[in-house]
Amino acid sequence: MWLAKVVERGMCPPSLVQPTEIRRLRDLTRYRRALVQDRTRQQQRVEKLLEVPQIKISSVLSDLHGVSRRAMMQALIARERDPRTLARLAKSGARKKTDQLEQALPGFFTDHHATILKMMLDNSDQIGAQRTARDALIADAISPSPDTRPASLIVCT
Repeated sequence: MWLAKVVERGMCPPSLVQPTEIRRLRDLTRYRRALVQDRTRQQQRVEKLLEVPQIKISSVLSDLHGVSRRAMMQALIARERDPRTLARLAKSGARKKTDQLEQALPGFFTDHHATILKMMLDNSDQIGAQRTARDALIADAISPSPDTRPASLIVCT
């Protein structure tokens, strides 16, 4: 209603409707933002799932979805339940915290949790792949085409 009144009074500039390229770029960036939000939600669900069987990796590792944590989750899915073995999967800086990880990893993780965790990780990976594809489309959309480059940049051979 407000927009109708603005148009009626002539307060709407004719450039309000953006060119097609801008609208397409906005669609891509908005969808990318939605994918990032979805992946963050999925990662938070993984965190909650691990807290149910009292696995508190997040109390030790600050990067909740880094290489070390991913290796430990994959091992949990593969039915590895020994806290010492899981803690030894830590990479680089997390290796210093092996003792703390051993204390954070014993829990009541079951095959039921492993099935759900696998589905969640697969979903998170799929969303990540979609985001990467959107990044490529956005990069293509914002890169200048050969027709729009300034004549000073065009080299004749």
